[in-house]
Amino acid sequence: MSEGERPKLRVVGSRKDRVVIGPVRLSLAPHGAAHSCDAVVLEEDTWQVVAAGPEMSIRIEHPIRFWTDVINAKPLTPGTVLLRKGWPLTMVAVVYDFGAEPCCRSRWIAAALAEILRICRERHVSALLLPLPGVRHGRLSLRKSFRLVVRALEEAQHGELRQVLLACPSEEAEEKVRQLIAAKAAACQ
Repeated sequence: MSEGERPKLRVVGSRKDRVVIGPVRLSLAPHGAAHSCDAVVLEEDTWQVVAAGPEMSIRIEHPIRFWTDVINAKPLTPGTVLLRKGWPLTMVAVVYDFGAEPCCRSRWIAAALAEILRICRERHVSALLLPLPGVRHGRLSLRKSFRLVVRALEEAQHGELRQVLLACPSEEAEEKVRQLIAAKAAACQ
């Protein structure tokens, strides 16, 4: 690092439960954090099955039209991000392809994270709720997922983004991520 250049990562105050990457605070999401965020990310697979949910909808249309839609359906490309209307802004990151082995790959996650951060910059998002990508269904390790998020934040232009809250799939995962954040914060001192 050259003289006068600020490090990309630093500890905020004396707390070790968050790390600052550029202007962005990276920390664990408290319960109910979606209400305080401008944008949330959902994970999805190429056929949009993961986030489909159990609710049932009745479609009133001609059966030929329905089956034509089914036959013409195409899978989404891993690494893409879809936007859903409403508030908070919902971004659907396609990070799984259950027809592939492995079903989740680091390059898909990296591509999705880059697109998510681009959308945040474009849409003036200041607070983002993000699940640890690839952990829930892809069996990606917490450590690898955390590293991918940190790398994406280091490489991105942040715009107005100031806070990224990581949502964990379990209390056990939450404790491990807390340790990863503390280790990263300690390494930056």
